[in-house]
Amino acid sequence: RILMVSGDMLATVRAIGRLVRLGDRFGDGVTETADPLRYDGFAHCYPQDKFRLVQALQRAGHVVGMTGDGVNDAPALKQAEVGIAVSSATDVAKASAQVVLMHPGLEDMIAVIHSGRRVYRRMLTWTITKIARTIELAALLAIGYIATGFFVTSLLLIAVLVVLNDVVTITLATDRAWVSPAPEKWSIQEIGKIAAIFATGWLILGFAVVWVARDLLALSVPQIQTLMFVYLIYSAQTTIYLTRVRGRFWSFAPSPYVALATVGNAVVATVMAYLGVLAAPVPGSVLFGLLVVVLAATFLLDELKLGFFKRTNFLSPRENAVLG
Repeated sequence: RILMVSGDMLATVRAIGRLVRLGDRFGDGVTETADPLRYDGFAHCYPQDKFRLVQALQRAGHVVGMTGDGVNDAPALKQAEVGIAVSSATDVAKASAQVVLMHPGLEDMIAVIHSGRRVYRRMLTWTITKIARTIELAALLAIGYIATGFFVTSLLLIAVLVVLNDVVTITLATDRAWVSPAPEKWSIQEIGKIAAIFATGWLILGFAVVWVARDLLALSVPQIQTLMFVYLIYSAQTTIYLTRVRGRFWSFAPSPYVALATVGNAVVATVMAYLGVLAAPVPGSVLFGLLVVVLAATFLLDELKLGFFKRTNFLSPRENAVLG
């Protein structure tokens, strides 16, 4: 929501508001800031009025961005969560702001917003993936040991797993993160829920893989441990793609580094398992079958993810229409 705040007379501000199609509902100074969003802007504002206006919006629970160029804008620029000084601003305004635009005009503000949302999305991808992977690994090791009498993967392979996953984590800083058309506000509870959906799905499939490997394929314990190492690698890589976007996981391509790291991890784990590097070798047909099963589960978890977003109103009307 955009509000125009000016020190000019009310008639002048209304004329400018109509010209830029902002509206003509303008208040007159700080006396009418009890509910700022009832207006399209305010006239007759002194520096202290702009400062109080920012505070009023913050008390109402809003995140405020303030744009200005003069000394009189400095207090409000400092108070706002995102103070933005334009390229021609005074030194005082630039020193008070968190962001300084380097080119004339306001178009660089779009880049500022997009950059912030990219960073947020990358952090969210890492957080959800980390929670889901931690739950999956801990539960597989603990419950798997209780149910089978052996650890479903070896400590050595867990160390390799951690290293390979950390390589992907580093590359997430370069990801072509999806930029939300509107500000995203997630709570810890919501992050926990979506991570639990992924973790539960992978856990169910993981125990099914152990059962098939032990009872149907009659693999040895070292081979089962190798197979589960590969499974944990496959599921970790696909979880990253599931969490990157709110839509279909294939709808937005990753950066080359993320793609290389995730595919590289899967290839390294597969080669290690097939050749028996640091682990017992597993037949190629079994590894191929595991890959197919994980990919099928990824599509299923993607549907569950979309259902969660729709129920919690995370998707905009446009996104809902596109995704059906």
